[in-house]
Amino acid sequence: MNFFHKFKRNNSTNIEKRFIMISMSSSVIYIIVILVLASAWMMFSVLTGKQITVRPKDDKHEPVKIQIFYFGAIASVVIFLITELITPSEAWQTLVGDSHLSPIGILILFMSMAYISIFLDYCGFFSFCAECAVRRAGTSQMCLFVILYATVSVLTIFTSNDIIILTFTPFIYYFTQQRRIDPMPYLIAEFFAANTWSMTLYIGNPTNILLSDAFGISFYEYLSVMWLPALTAGVTNFVMVSILFRKSLSVRMEQPVKADKPVLKDTHGTIVGLLILVLCIAGLALAQVMRLQTWEIALFFALLLLAFVSIRMLYNFIRCRRSGKPFKNPVMVHTFRKMPWNVIPLVLSMAILVRVAANNGLCAHIADYLLGLSGSSTKLVTAIFGLSSTISANLLNNIPMSVFFVSVVESVPPELARAATFASIIGSNLGANITPVAALAGIMWMTILKNHGIRFSFLDFVRYGTIVTTCALTAAIISLMIMV
Repeated sequence: MNFFHKFKRNNSTNIEKRFIMISMSSSVIYIIVILVLASAWMMFSVLTGKQITVRPKDDKHEPVKIQIFYFGAIASVVIFLITELITPSEAWQTLVGDSHLSPIGILILFMSMAYISIFLDYCGFFSFCAECAVRRAGTSQMCLFVILYATVSVLTIFTSNDIIILTFTPFIYYFTQQRRIDPMPYLIAEFFAANTWSMTLYIGNPTNILLSDAFGISFYEYLSVMWLPALTAGVTNFVMVSILFRKSLSVRMEQPVKADKPVLKDTHGTIVGLLILVLCIAGLALAQVMRLQTWEIALFFALLLLAFVSIRMLYNFIRCRRSGKPFKNPVMVHTFRKMPWNVIPLVLSMAILVRVAANNGLCAHIADYLLGLSGSSTKLVTAIFGLSSTISANLLNNIPMSVFFVSVVESVPPELARAATFASIIGSNLGANITPVAALAGIMWMTILKNHGIRFSFLDFVRYGTIVTTCALTAAIISLMIMV
């Protein structure tokens, strides 16, 4: 009888939640329609690869390609401003934020870390690590697979998943062509590893920063909770991918042609870049002790690196003028061209859209619905928010999803908000491994494969991603239940 009454009470609660959802105001329905259209535009433009190409009048400069997947979000903001669902002052206040959630501050933090990582990429640090890994494997594919997975995982933890994917994907293609082996085990392992181990540290993914900063989670607190979910998910990924490709990995490779030892393109630059990266991570860990915002610390070290690059550039300019040689500055051009500028309009636009949704009660409705499913159990909240954020990342892209879930979690009771936040972080990272449209890294990865003539369809991605990520997500959620 007790079970029956409990079931009846829970069923009544669910009916009430459904009634609340049905009885939503017309403004909320209007907002949902606009958000769905913006999401549909983003999906369409990503899947079709649509972009605007601006061609210069002369042939001296390369055409400029402008991505358009964030145009729907910008258009939605304009519509909401015209219909006065949000005022310009409210929109500005949303972007400036408060001490815990400032979209502009989050972008400064992310772009600063990206600049340091891209500089290390220019110096050849990541290629150097990859070449060292390949040389140690000999003729064993499984040995190569283990070394490459470990290398990608470690580098991702301390840098950025996007940079690792951009750097290692072309490298994997070239060495697999040289060795005449199937590139897919290594490409999939690299992609899944980068998007899994990125949740280890607070700086590994902009989604980590968005959700952590919103609720005042410090660098140390983040690491103390997320190390175990990242570890279990990462190990699960490795096991699942190695099982899926066990036949391919059992084939012996050709003996590599003897070559010179791998060298760094810029040894001094690498040393300075790594030193700045280590000091920056240490500063982020001590941010609360120093009473500084994390974006202030990251910006300081990015500017410090920029100062180093500028001084070297000036020194080389003076030398070239004195010797009569032409002056070139590839460092500045490379780093600024490789910067993920597309993140800026996407994050800022979505922050305003979420503010409109929150002001009209949409986020509260969704929070109530998810809490209704969980019955206020911490473990169920962890599971439901982890699963719902993973699915939402594939509907919205993980950055907009994280912005949206900030407002959803704000409507969750304080005693459950911590579990919901960390679960959403897991979903924002692992969700990127299910479809290529769930994250900017997936979009870039598929583009690189296409440019190199590797046939790997959307359905193939989903097939491997669903199998591997289901297991990895389960392992991460169970681990998080232990930690929170």
